[in-house]
Amino acid sequence: MHLRWVETRATGHCLPQRLLVLWWALAFALPLSAPAEATRVVSGTAFAAQLTAAQETIASCERNAAACDGGSLPDREEVQGLPGGTFTVGWQWLRDALAAAKTASGKDRTEAMDASRTHLVSLAAAAGLGQSVPAGEFAAARSAANAALARDEFRAAVGPSWTERQLSRIQDWFFKLFTGMDRLGRHAPWLAPLIEWGCFGLAVAGLLWYVRQSLARQALRIALLEGAPLTGQGDLDAADWGRLAEERAAAGDWREAIHCLYWAAIALLESRRAWRPNATRTPREYLRLLRPGSEAHAALRSLTRSFERAWYGHAEADQSDYRAALGSYRSLESARPERNAATPDGAPSAQLPAPGSA
Repeated sequence: MHLRWVETRATGHCLPQRLLVLWWALAFALPLSAPAEATRVVSGTAFAAQLTAAQETIASCERNAAACDGGSLPDREEVQGLPGGTFTVGWQWLRDALAAAKTASGKDRTEAMDASRTHLVSLAAAAGLGQSVPAGEFAAARSAANAALARDEFRAAVGPSWTERQLSRIQDWFFKLFTGMDRLGRHAPWLAPLIEWGCFGLAVAGLLWYVRQSLARQALRIALLEGAPLTGQGDLDAADWGRLAEERAAAGDWREAIHCLYWAAIALLESRRAWRPNATRTPREYLRLLRPGSEAHAALRSLTRSFERAWYGHAEADQSDYRAALGSYRSLESARPERNAATPDGAPSAQLPAPGSA
């Protein structure tokens, strides 16, 4: 009996102590754990209504900063009854966006609300509630996207033309050339003087070439006019020209000797009335007045070639060239000149005098 009482009493004293320790443990443990976030369970229809309300809040905030209030939005929502199963969404991001937009500028508030509106469209699509987005806003978004894609920076889908690509390459080449000049000058300090003196050298070379061409044209003009005084001496006949040719040949001036032989041939043909005298004719015009294929035409053609090569072409002439020209002149002395009927010159077309006649 005594032992049972002691045990009962001991047990009675230990039980309240254990309850006290447990109570204090719970008292200290509960404040350390964060309160669980309230999650509201809604249906798909309620979630669609919540999306519409959020869209209206975003539109109001975009128009007026005072309407940027997200206090009516829940913390979290668990959407049930969807085709894809349960869908959980938090609205803290929209609260933060509305709170920041309240003090932002008009441009920043518009950009923030556009981003929030895009996020709502993504949530609706993820939940399978794309129809919750108003058709008018979708059409407006589609129009805005089409207008943005029509700008020049989105032309890469079609691609620039071949001409535009080539022009772009040329522009890039010039850009790299001019931007690299400073680096090139530091690595090659001799390049700048080389370019400078090269430009001066090109200018001097161009000037010398122009002077040379001018002198060549002047020499040709003098050569063309050099024989004019001799040609204008109408009192010189073929015999006089022949004596001049012999004198120049004896002096070794073969070029001038061939020149005198040619005019001796012209004076000879004029004395035989092959054509009327005309000091303005060229050697080729004299040649066309004779009938092609005739003996006189062949001799005058050979003499004309020697004369043009030595006189107008400034070719070196020697004794062999003079002898060939003299042979053509001798052939012309014994030939009967026949006028070309296709080139009338006004000379009488009757019988031309035979060689040696007056």
